[in-house]
Amino acid sequence: MASWSIVPVAPSFVGPSDGDAMQIIITPSGEVRCIYSEAIDLAALGNPVISRASRVEPNAHAQWYADLSPVNGPCLGPFAHRSEALAAENQWLDRYWLEPEQ
Repeated sequence: MASWSIVPVAPSFVGPSDGDAMQIIITPSGEVRCIYSEAIDLAALGNPVISRASRVEPNAHAQWYADLSPVNGPCLGPFAHRSEALAAENQWLDRYWLEPEQ
C-alpha cells in the first residue's frame, strides 16, 4: 500500500490549461509525491491523503512569505505580491521536494 503526500498550490502553475505536465514522484519506499493539480484524477490511483507543503501568508506589513517548513524547507520572502510568493513556492517544491531520491 502506497502512502501519499500531495500538496495543493495555485492551479495556474500546473494543469491542462497551461500545457504543463503533472510531475509524480514514487519513492523506493512507495511514497507518492506531487504538486496537486486536477490534470490527473489521483483518486483513480487509490485513496490519496492530501497535505500542505507550505503556507503562503502576508505579514503585518503586507509582505508575502512562503513557509515551506511542513516539508522541512525554508521560509521564502518577503515578496511584494502573493503571486511572487506562490511562484517561489512552486519553484522550490519542483527543485527540492519533487526531485527523485538518489
